[in-house]
Amino acid sequence: MDVTQQTLLAENGRRVVVATTEAGSPSEAAMVLLAHRTADSASHPPSPAPGRLFRRD
Repeated sequence: MDVTQQTLLAENGRRVVVATTEAGSPSEAAMVLLAHRTADSASHPPSPAPGRLFRRD
């Protein structure tokens, strides 16, 4: 999987992680699933080890 990840500092001082990948790639499908999972569990605490969402092969 090839995912580019970048951490940005927001105006309110919080860090925002932006991840991008090429359209139509298997990585895009994985990110879509992650986005749906994140939206469904917005009220739950974050999973352990944030930032280790994708493995690069």
